Order: sequence, then C-alpha cells, then structure tokens
Amino acid sequence: MAFYRASFSIQKKLFQFSLVLLIISLSSFVILSCGSTQESISSSDPESPPPPPPAPASVVEKTLGGTIVTASSPSNGSAEFQGTPVAVLNQDPGGSGSYKFSPAEFNFNVGDEVAFTMTAESEFHTFTVDSLEIDEGVDVDETVSFSYTFDKAGTYELVCTVHLAEGMTGTITVTE
Repeated sequence: MAFYRASFSIQKKLFQFSLVLLIISLSSFVILSCGSTQESISSSDPESPPPPPPAPASVVEKTLGGTIVTASSPSNGSAEFQGTPVAVLNQDPGGSGSYKFSPAEFNFNVGDEVAFTMTAESEFHTFTVDSLEIDEGVDVDETVSFSYTFDKAGTYELVCTVHLAEGMTGTITVTE
C-alpha cells in the first residue's frame, strides 16, 4: 500500500511540474509575441523590389440590396460605362426550375457599345458567349456591370453555363 501512495505522490508531483512548465512556456510565448513591432524602413534601400503595378481599375460598391461589382472600368477613367444600357435579369420564376434570360434575344449593330447590367433572381448564373469571349457571373443580391463593343456581324449563342442543361440560353444578333 505504501508503494501505491509513493507512486501516486510522484505522479502528482510530475503533473504539477508539467503544469508549471506549461504555464511558463505559454507566458514566454505571449511575452515574446508582444515584442516591439517597430520596423526600420529605409527609402534608399537599393535591395527593395519595385512597387507592384496598379491593379486593373474596378468598382465595388455596397448597396442596400447587395453588392454592385463592375467587371472593369471604362477606358475614360470614369466609373460610369458608356454605350447603350441593357439590363439582363437571370430568372428562375418562383423557383420553378424554368431558367431563362430576360430578355433572351438581343439585337445590335456592328460598332455598338453596350453597357450590360445583370442581376440574378434566385441563384448564381453566368452570361457566357464563348465566341465573343464574354463570360460574366452574377450571384443573388449582386449587380454586375460590364461593357462590350460588338465589332463583328453574326448570330451568337448566349448561355448560362450553370443552367445550360435546363435550357437557359439566348441569342445575340449583330448586323452590319
């Protein structure tokens, strides 16, 4: 019985020692982590890399109804797009599974610059025209705007890549 008491006493002391060691280690870590954050910055350091190039201009605004994301700013530097405004609603009327673009048919002339503004009714959609290299996505509570200048006559298939199997397609016709 004395052996068990001695063994228990040793275990208890080892546990206490381990606990004290853990507290000291954690305290040291906290103290070292809270050290000085002052950095020396030298503007004449020849080894410093050049600053990164500016990011492409884009506009992101918070609105009451969600987020407005502008895919890219126009070349004139303003936040407003030039061209004919066209609103596109990506629909799933009443959650019916009947996905469609509204409108689904577009007619433009060669040289027309169009400022598209897209919204999604109930879930994520895309506005994709592979042959014109247009591929924009829009989620619920988002408005996505982008500008495109049509420079080639033809009839182009518009699809939502997410809902293509459900028949979410449209047509863009560009005439001379």
